Amino acid sequence: MPDAELFEAAAKGELGTKAGTEKQVRRMLKDPRAHDAIDDYVSQWLRFDRNLAATKDRNRFREFSPDTLFAMTQEARFFIADLVWNNRNFMEIFTGDFSYPNGGLAKIYNVATPAMDYERVPFPANSERSGLLGQALFLSLTSKPDETAPTARGLFVREQLLCQKVP
Repeated sequence: MPDAELFEAAAKGELGTKAGTEKQVRRMLKDPRAHDAIDDYVSQWLRFDRNLAATKDRNRFREFSPDTLFAMTQEARFFIADLVWNNRNFMEIFTGDFSYPNGGLAKIYNVATPAMDYERVPFPANSERSGLLGQALFLSLTSKPDETAPTARGLFVREQLLCQKVP
């Protein structure tokens, strides 16, 4: 809900200028509610609810657990928050050569274990992982319980990242 200051700026016509709009946007982004709103958006956009309810074949994926699912959502949260709040290039959502794993995900990725969970960790130069599409969340969310699902991955990219419906 807009606050009194935003209503006042609108009434004065200040939102009709680029400078006036930018001033209000920058002010609102300093509000802690902005962080909550972005986090809520990301959790819906990336379908954290589906990931947290996912099941995997325990014979094929022995280390898979509810803790792993939670770690996947946290990694994506920290990754997107870094892009948004540190004014990074949005294309890093696809090309970022780093992530925010916990110890368990770092082991899966075969990267250095962070000193603290969800600290930024670079992927090795020869890594095939990059950006959100190389993270466990995306790979798990778009897989079947016992195997990968490339078609589901393509569908997710079209619908969730490109905002296009598949005919």
